[in-house]
Amino acid sequence: MHPLPLSLRLFAVAFWLGVVAVEFLLERSRAESRDRGFAGRPPPRPTALPG
Repeated sequence: MHPLPLSLRLFAVAFWLGVVAVEFLLERSRAESRDRGFAGRPPPRPTALPG
């Protein structure tokens, strides 16, 4: 197995760091939303109980 060229390795590392950064930002924004009481979907509408 040949070693990968340096440019390809740098691209792979940059791509991986980008994926990690996106995951971090998504998780941080989701945590902030959770602190505000927003769970990522609207609350269920109250329904009239029968009777």
